[in-house]
Amino acid sequence: MHFISNHYKNIVKYDFFNKFNLRDVQEVPEIKKIVVNINCRTTDFKNLLTSLFVLELITVKKGEFTKSNTTNISVKVRKGFPVGCKVQLKNPQCFFFLEKLFNQIFPDVKQFNSIDFKLTETKNSVDFRIKKLFDLVELEPHYRFFKNVQSLDVSIVTSSKSYLKTLFLLKSFRFPVSTQHLKH
Repeated sequence: MHFISNHYKNIVKYDFFNKFNLRDVQEVPEIKKIVVNINCRTTDFKNLLTSLFVLELITVKKGEFTKSNTTNISVKVRKGFPVGCKVQLKNPQCFFFLEKLFNQIFPDVKQFNSIDFKLTETKNSVDFRIKKLFDLVELEPHYRFFKNVQSLDVSIVTSSKSYLKTLFLLKSFRFPVSTQHLKH
């Protein structure tokens, strides 16, 4: 059992029962999935493949291209063209990615100016962008190959139904987030 899963089962659930006076274990929110995304500014196939390779190195899971829903003449993108790539992580892989966030990315960030947390409209997911990708051990030795990749967008989807429970869940997992970091 992964230590983050163990932490959730033994500590986070207990804290939720004490804080929110829940009656059923099913009411405790959990992290459903994590979506890791890289948007490319150009439709150059070389940049798209590089971004896809970065995602696969970071998450150790096969990624997929995201396609444009609309035509955008100013950046020469037609409907259906690939404009980025993404990976969806479920439970076992989700915990390994969270471990990578806690051990490699968050300790190196000073005052969290390079990470912007944003609570979505549905209040059950939190999005943030990692601007310094070379804090990751996998990418450091290969700077010249991945220098064109700008940032990494991470979306954590929970089963929470309220803003307070989502915030409490993130704080229980020791995310470096406070109410001043969250943007509605």
